[in-house]
Amino acid sequence: MKIDDSFMTNADTPSLALSGIVENPRNPWNGNDISMKPKEQPLYIAVAAHRMSGRAEGSTLFDLDKTKDYYVHDNIFKAENWIKADEYENNH
Repeated sequence: MKIDDSFMTNADTPSLALSGIVENPRNPWNGNDISMKPKEQPLYIAVAAHRMSGRAEGSTLFDLDKTKDYYVHDNIFKAENWIKADEYENNH
């Protein structure tokens, strides 16, 4: 085991789990390759505390509050790589 601070998401877990076990793994449901391709766009991070405010229990609708959410890229341990969602979207 080793520490790796590469930019990853939970979606990279299957690739890590299958590494060295399955050659050229594919998703059995959609046929797409399972890989750890580098992230080309920043990842949107939704802050869970405000997700369901004002919605009925059991609802699948979410209230997005871009003033509380973030985009992050590259090294997550560097503060300058975290950008407020509303600021990011106003500049890109």
